[in-house]
Amino acid sequence: MLGYIARRLFWILTALLVLSVFTFALAHTVPGGPYSYGEIPLSEAQKAMFRKQYGLDRPLWEQYLTFLRNAVRLDFGVSYQSPRETVVEVISRTWPVSIKIGGIAAFLAITLGLSLGLLAAYNQNTWIDYVVTFLTTLTITTPSFIVAIGMIFLFAVRLHWLPTSGWAGPETWIMPILAMALGASGYVARYTRATALDVMQADYVRTARAKGLTEPLIATRHVLRNALIPLLTIVLPIIPGMMTGTIFVESLFRIPGLGSWFVSSSFKRDYPMILGITMLWAVLISVTYLVTDILYAVVDPRVRLEDVQE
Repeated sequence: MLGYIARRLFWILTALLVLSVFTFALAHTVPGGPYSYGEIPLSEAQKAMFRKQYGLDRPLWEQYLTFLRNAVRLDFGVSYQSPRETVVEVISRTWPVSIKIGGIAAFLAITLGLSLGLLAAYNQNTWIDYVVTFLTTLTITTPSFIVAIGMIFLFAVRLHWLPTSGWAGPETWIMPILAMALGASGYVARYTRATALDVMQADYVRTARAKGLTEPLIATRHVLRNALIPLLTIVLPIIPGMMTGTIFVESLFRIPGLGSWFVSSSFKRDYPMILGITMLWAVLISVTYLVTDILYAVVDPRVRLEDVQE
């Protein structure tokens, strides 16, 4: 196992290096610069002064090597939008908001998805199965920002039940959490239904029924337990994606989280923030998949990590 983990860590570092090159090049090739979109127009002399101050007047290869050398020490520089804060300080300030909303949304998505998936599987080819399949397909194919806009129009504009945006209290959490959770819950439900149907055809489930075990006991002890093994591959990666902030949802609801900050950084060409948030997201996703593979081998002894293809 240690050899497998070492190989995976090597490829993770390689992927992070390639991603950093791509992100750095893409951010710098987009027209405009960090001082082209301010509320107060800057003169060419002022722009030149700021470019020199932050090293933007140097060749791109030199700028990248400087970034790489500092990033190894977790130093991503100063945010152009908030010059008094480093990128790490901005992330430390905004990420807890995304973790809170994303953590609740992930828990809701996984719980709702598992419940609906098992409900559909145990009522296969009935109206319950058809309704669950229709709803999950609808949530999967509808982008989260469309769901968010629909919720704002219905619950805030028309019914006046909830505030349109903000991050002031629990009433402001409901719509963004639902907008983030619905799509993921549909994905989990469809996958749960498929895996549960496979498990329900297994010999040990037939044996459990022959022994007279009740269906609720069979569902929890045998069906759900064994269906969760393949579900690990899709359930765990949902968590870091949500906890780093769904950019469109946070922007629509004006949530001061990491995703919303990433959007503003992209518009304002805040290169250090773009690179810092992108690398954070990549590290979380890579580590999550590594942990998923390890857990998969732990819960299913038939899987050997040494046999997993890189």
